[in-house]
Amino acid sequence: MSETPTTEPAKRLNLFAWGSLALGVVGIYGFMFMGAVVVAWIGVLGLIAGVVGRMKAKVLRRGRGVSFAGIVISCLLIPFFALPGIEARRTQAVELGVLRVMKTVNAAEVKYNSQFGRYAQSLTELGPSASNLVPAGIATGESMGYHFTLAGTPTGYTITAAPLDGRMSSRTFYSDQSLVIRENSGPEPATATSKAVESGNLRPF
Repeated sequence: MSETPTTEPAKRLNLFAWGSLALGVVGIYGFMFMGAVVVAWIGVLGLIAGVVGRMKAKVLRRGRGVSFAGIVISCLLIPFFALPGIEARRTQAVELGVLRVMKTVNAAEVKYNSQFGRYAQSLTELGPSASNLVPAGIATGESMGYHFTLAGTPTGYTITAAPLDGRMSSRTFYSDQSLVIRENSGPEPATATSKAVESGNLRPF
């Protein structure tokens, strides 16, 4: 009698290992569409799945390398938890810099008015090529990631600041011969009727 051939049982797929890798890939490519905190949580889930996948790999004898890759990628995603705090600090630093520029321009306008009996009509008039009351970096109209516009009015002048990139900050700033700096958060630019702002009133860390 011929012996019946025995077949080796099919190996099971290590779902946790592949799930860990999949979560890592989703976190990497989904960063542009999801917030940093969501990406970090995906990293946590991927790490858990990867660890379980490594344990399963000892039994299933497959998925060891895949789970390791998932763990590595997931560990790279978890630090995204810190990004919101870092972004908040960076935004505040930028906005404080903008306030300093606004105050510099206001002080320069006061000096210009005392020297020439009128207010400067543009930042160029305050720059090194003219009265030399503000640095060249401010006279160009772009500084700290903001665009500054100085314009003359029948009663004095206005200075406005708007972010070049909306992702950097959503705040716009306004000031005039009153020397009061005002700000607005949102799509509408700050005006003479906007809320007055001081450096201590900027968003906290």
